[in-house]
Amino acid sequence: MKEKVHSLDIFFESRGRDPMWIRAIETLEEAHEVARFNFVVTECALAITYCKIAMSADDDQKADRNIKNASQAYGAAVRFLDKGVFPPEVTREVAQKLTEVKQMLRQLGEYRGD
Repeated sequence: MKEKVHSLDIFFESRGRDPMWIRAIETLEEAHEVARFNFVVTECALAITYCKIAMSADDDQKADRNIKNASQAYGAAVRFLDKGVFPPEVTREVAQKLTEVKQMLRQLGEYRGD
């Protein structure tokens, strides 16, 4: 079976293990983690907003549309959260928001499990 080659191995193979390149990649990875965290938090906030709109809607179509949008935002947050590990204090903040979204979706009859 052929061993999987990591793209960073190819990168370093052509450039050597220059400390400047290593630091540049570490900086990019850190920025990526910050962006991923911000995305997850934004999706949670968006899901909460959609739930609130659905709860206050006096039109069933509007409520259904916003419940669907909230579910999609929640799903996106969970998918991106599963792609890595955040520090514990960050994880608690995100977990609280996800719990809030789950409770609101349950209230709206949309969320069916963990």
